[in-house]
Amino acid sequence: MTKGKLANARHEAFCHEYAKTLNGKKAAIAAKYAKGSAESKGSQLLRIVKVKDRIAELLGKVEKRNEISVDRTIQEIKAIAFQSITDIASWDGADSVNLKPSDELTDEQAASISSIENSEKGGFKLRRESKNGALKMLMDYHEKAGHFKAIDDDDDDKDQTVTIIVKLDKDAEDS
Repeated sequence: MTKGKLANARHEAFCHEYAKTLNGKKAAIAAKYAKGSAESKGSQLLRIVKVKDRIAELLGKVEKRNEISVDRTIQEIKAIAFQSITDIASWDGADSVNLKPSDELTDEQAASISSIENSEKGGFKLRRESKNGALKMLMDYHEKAGHFKAIDDDDDDKDQTVTIIVKLDKDAEDS
């Protein structure tokens, strides 16, 4: 694994910019590669072992400095994906909605709320983080980890049907 700066200054500049943006094209442009070929150059640079190692090193420093881990990130996404509206609010028909007091919310429950605003017509507006978006992130993570393969069944965005092909552990299958 690479430790410290790369000998090639443009490669080093690319790595720093990629660590900020996670975008190969933008990083290539920032490293002074031609705009017309920046997308392919970014892709090419990301296949170089020393460049990949340097990016991992830079991202590792960011993660450590900000106390970011895969576990912590998944916990936050999980809080959004698996939270039920009934954990934070109750209602008894069309006229009455009651929120759980904020000091009684768990961290996971609070994480699922993006905003609460007073409404001009009385009452309030509660916005929650995207449950579908969080579930998609978790599915992407599991797919990249090799747990299963997801295939879009329909190109129509209104019906987001997904087929999941689960890879069973051979040992678990035998028991």
